Amino acid sequence: MMNYNLNDIPVINKTYNETPKGNGQVISTVDGEIKILQCSHEVLEKVLSLINGTRTFEKIENELEELYPLDEIRNFLSALVNERIIYPTPESNETLEGATVCIIGKGRLASVMNKAIGLSHHKEFKTITFTIDEFLLGQSMIDFDVAVFAPDQCTYEDILCLNKKMLSKNKPFIQCYFDGRELGLGPFFIPGKTACLECQTMYHIKNINNKIFNGQLIDTEDIKSLYFSHEFPYAYKDSQLLYVADLICQDIISYLQKGNMEFADVRKCYKANSLTFDNSYTYYPTTECKCCRAMNNSYTKWREGLLPNFKDTKNSLEREICYTTGGLRSKTEKETKQLIDETLERIGLKIDVKRAVSNPFNRVVPCYNAILDTSHSNKTPYSFRKTKAWGKGLTEMQSYFSASFEMFEHIGRQYVGDIPIVEASYKDVEQNAIEMNTIAESIQNKNTSYDKFNPNTAIDWVWAKSLVKDDYKLVPALMVFMDDVNTKGRFYGGSSTGLASATTIEDAILHALLEIIEHDAWMIGQANQHVLPRLDYMTSTNKVLKERIDMVKDMGYQVISRDYTNDLEIPVFRTWIVNPNNDTHFAFSGFGASISPEIALERSVTEAMQSDALVDPNNPLNNSISGAKLLSRVNSIYSLSYLYKKDIAGKASSISMLDKPNLKIQSVNQAIKHIIKQLKKKIPGCDVLYVDLTKDSINIPTVRVIVTGDIQRLNHPLISVSPRTLNFGINMGYSNTPATYRELYLGDYPH
Repeated sequence: MMNYNLNDIPVINKTYNETPKGNGQVISTVDGEIKILQCSHEVLEKVLSLINGTRTFEKIENELEELYPLDEIRNFLSALVNERIIYPTPESNETLEGATVCIIGKGRLASVMNKAIGLSHHKEFKTITFTIDEFLLGQSMIDFDVAVFAPDQCTYEDILCLNKKMLSKNKPFIQCYFDGRELGLGPFFIPGKTACLECQTMYHIKNINNKIFNGQLIDTEDIKSLYFSHEFPYAYKDSQLLYVADLICQDIISYLQKGNMEFADVRKCYKANSLTFDNSYTYYPTTECKCCRAMNNSYTKWREGLLPNFKDTKNSLEREICYTTGGLRSKTEKETKQLIDETLERIGLKIDVKRAVSNPFNRVVPCYNAILDTSHSNKTPYSFRKTKAWGKGLTEMQSYFSASFEMFEHIGRQYVGDIPIVEASYKDVEQNAIEMNTIAESIQNKNTSYDKFNPNTAIDWVWAKSLVKDDYKLVPALMVFMDDVNTKGRFYGGSSTGLASATTIEDAILHALLEIIEHDAWMIGQANQHVLPRLDYMTSTNKVLKERIDMVKDMGYQVISRDYTNDLEIPVFRTWIVNPNNDTHFAFSGFGASISPEIALERSVTEAMQSDALVDPNNPLNNSISGAKLLSRVNSIYSLSYLYKKDIAGKASSISMLDKPNLKIQSVNQAIKHIIKQLKKKIPGCDVLYVDLTKDSINIPTVRVIVTGDIQRLNHPLISVSPRTLNFGINMGYSNTPATYRELYLGDYPH
C-alpha cells in the first residue's frame, strides 16, 4: 500500500549511509539504527539518485516507469519511507521571502525578537513593531502575515482586546510572556482552527469557579484590570530569550510553509537559565469563550420555535450486504478500496496506512496502523491534530480497511466547530430534548470536577435524528464530541462509544450500533465479578480463523475467549491472548460484537492481535521496564490481577458457537431494524438517535449514534453506571440481589 502522496517531495534522511554486502543485501544505518535492506544496491542507488529535493513522488514514478512496473515502484518507495531512509515533505509554493511578522509589545523580549529575525537565517522576514496601545488604537493598518505577542507588563483587558482584534483580522499569532513565575511560550493561535486566547483564559477561570461553592462565579469582566504578564526579570539572560525567539521563528516558518508547528494548541513554560521546558499545557476550544464560542459560527442560544439544524444524508434504500469479512457492509471490496484510496489522495492529509512491523502476530494476521501527522494546512477547511488508528482483519485488505476507517472515524470525531450547538437549560428544552434524569441518576461519584446536573443550568446541545420516531431531539454535546472541546454539561468523561465511519451512512450507523452494544457488554461484564462462560472457539465454522488461532498457540501463547453477551442477547465476545512466559507483556484482549456470532468471534480474535501495545516480546528493549512503569502498563500481570482471576483463569462452564443463534440478514437496513427492535424490547422507552459528523470535503460517512435509557456507556473510570449494570447478576441468573456500586470493579483496565 502507498504511504505517500504523489505531490509530496521526498528527501533523503541525512543520517542514512550504507555499504553493499552483495547477494541482494545492503547494510545501512538510519537514525542510529542498523538495518539490512533486502534489495539490489544498483536499484537502490538509481532510485535515490532521483531524489534531489525538487522532484515529487509522481515525477520520480514517471521516470522509473520506463524500467519497472508501477506497483513495484510504489512498493519500493513505500518501503524506503517505512524504513525512514527517505521521508516526504509537502510540496509547497509558499515562499518566506517578503513575509511580514508583526511584533506587538515592548521591552526585552520584543527587542530580542527583532534581533533574532535580523539574524542571517531569518533575513527572509520583514518586521513591523507596535506597542499594545498602538495596535489596539488602530495604528495597525499595515498588513502582515503573522504576529508575535511579546508584552512586558499588560492586563487581561489588553490581551482579550488584542485576541478579539486578531480574530476579526483573521491573523494568526503566537504569544510569549512572563507570568510572574516563569516564561510562557505559546500557544500559536490560528483563527478558526485552534482555541483562541480567551478560550485559554476561560480554562483558568473555570478551574477557579469549580472551587467556589454557594458563591458568585467570576467571568472575564472581573479580571480585566488584573495583570496578565510582567516585565522579564534579568534572571532570564538575553541568550535564553534569543533561544526562545528562535523557537518562535521556527514555528512561524513551519506555519508559512504549511508544516507542523510545535506550539499549536500548546503552551510550554521555561524557568530562568533553562533551555528545556518545565511544564506543558494543551488548550482546546471552549464554549465558555464569548469571543469564538469554541470556533463555532453556528453557536445559538435556545429560543421558542428554533428549528432543528441537522444534516440528514441517510436514505431508506435496502442495500444488500455484499461484504462479510470482519463485519457487514453494503459495498464490495473493490468499491471500498477505491473510496479509501481516492479520498486519501484527494484530501491532502499526511496519513500513513501501513503494516505494524513490530507486532509479533504480523505473521499470523496482517496488522495495520494508520498515522495522521498534525496538519493545519491541507485540502480541507480544517486543522487536525496528530492521531493514530489500528486495523484488524483476517485478510490484508480487511485490515487495511479497518485501519483506514478507524482513522476516518478519528478525523470525523475531532472537533472543528462545524456542528451547530444550542445553549439552553434542560428546563427550557425538556420537550425537545432526550430524557436527562436517567443520566443524572447514573452518576455515582459526585465528588469530581465534572459538571453537576441542574435543570436550570445552561447545557450545550446538538440536534440528533431519531431512528425510532423519525423526529429530532436535542442531545447533550457531551454525547457527541470527545474531550477535545470543553462544552457546558460535561457530567462524565467522554468516549468513542457509538462512533463509526464507513462507505455509506447506513453502514456507519450499523457499525456504531454494534459498538454501543459491545461497550455496554464490556463495561457490565467486566465490572461485575461473576466469571463469565468460556467460549469454545473450536466449534466455530470459520476454518481460517481456527487455523490462525492454532498458529498463535504454536508461538507459545494461550488463547481464551469469554462470552460477554448480556441481556440484550446480541453476541459479544472477548478474547485474551496470554503470554505465560512474560509477565511484562502478559495478556492482550479484543472485543467483537455482531448479529453474526462468527463475525463477533473473528473481530474479538483479530482485535486481540492488533493492539499497539503488543510489541515484540522477544526484543530485549521492549522488556527493559521497571518500577512504576511496570505498574502502569495495563497489559502487565501487575495491572491484570482482577481480570486474570476473572477472565483468564476463572472457572466457568463452556458454551459452543453452535448454541448461538445465527440470523439470516440480507441488508444493512434490515440489520439496523433488528438491533433497534431488540434494544426497544430489552430497554423499554429507549430512543436511538444519530448525528452526522461527516466532514465536508472529506465525505467519508461518519456518525455518532446515541441510545437513551438504561444503556451502559463506556466511561473511564466508571462514574456513570446504569441500573442494568447493577442488576446484571439478577438478569443473567448469577445472583438474587443487585450489586452495589462499590462491589463493582472500578479500577484501570486495557482500553
